[in-house]
Amino acid sequence: MERRTLFEYHRGVQTTQAETKKRVRTTEELLLNAEKFSALATLYGRAYPSEDFSRAWKELLFDDFHDILPGSGIAVNYLDAKRNLEDVSRVGRGILDGSLSEIAAHINTPGPGVPVVVFNSMSWPRNEVVEADVQLPSAAPAVQVVDGAGKPVASQLLAISKSRIRQGSY
Repeated sequence: MERRTLFEYHRGVQTTQAETKKRVRTTEELLLNAEKFSALATLYGRAYPSEDFSRAWKELLFDDFHDILPGSGIAVNYLDAKRNLEDVSRVGRGILDGSLSEIAAHINTPGPGVPVVVFNSMSWPRNEVVEADVQLPSAAPAVQVVDGAGKPVASQLLAISKSRIRQGSY
């Protein structure tokens, strides 16, 4: 008789708790992005929140547990995990928002118009669609999107109201 180990059947791809697994992954991505931009914000004097990161990663990794991800735990585990991951997300979002604000405050945006800053957390150029809600200081007869060099960027006006324009760029 062939002897098999338990390990070969645990591939880590199946779960009865897809929402929890998705929440763990999106929280991991949030903390990774918060760390990237937090490190960059230190170049402008912002303190690196190492204690907050340490606590957030420990709480996240607690939910990245072998009984929680596959769904073999009891129901209360998933309620606790949801609350815990929401708390970690709030911490991560706060760090990320503060870091992006610090970096954006040091970007020189001369010229006419309303500046919109788009951050790329990846180490390669991207070309996804970006949507922005922009509040103009006054009514505008037309809207044009330009890049940092002042060259026009393909864009589409999605919606307009008295005080807000919603536009997507490519």
